Amino acid sequence: MIFKSLKAKNIFSIGEVELNLENLGLTLITGFSYDEDNANGAGKSSITSKALIWGLYGVTANRVKADDVINVWNPTEESSVEINLLDMAGVHYTIVRSRNPNRLHFRSSTNDLTTRNERDTQALINQ
Repeated sequence: MIFKSLKAKNIFSIGEVELNLENLGLTLITGFSYDEDNANGAGKSSITSKALIWGLYGVTANRVKADDVINVWNPTEESSVEINLLDMAGVHYTIVRSRNPNRLHFRSSTNDLTTRNERDTQALINQ
């Protein structure tokens, strides 16, 4: 699978971000926290080890509780991650996972692959 793009909204320390990942190769993510006067807390790991993994698998690397993915500054707003992928056969896939409300959508360029429940949809994504 080739990552094409990542969109995240109101998740972990991210307010909103949209990244085009197409043809980037090795990528360095840097950040600066204006609140902290240093590079900690800028959201670098929220993009990689948190938003991307949570969007793909519904869990985080450190296994935080489901509602803990919601940005604490906007707890009533929808929190979501959208990941766009391309497989080796050229089929485009989109995964959209959200909290508040809790949803998981999975579609290809031609079909909605979302099943009747999140567990079955996740199994299809893992496959």
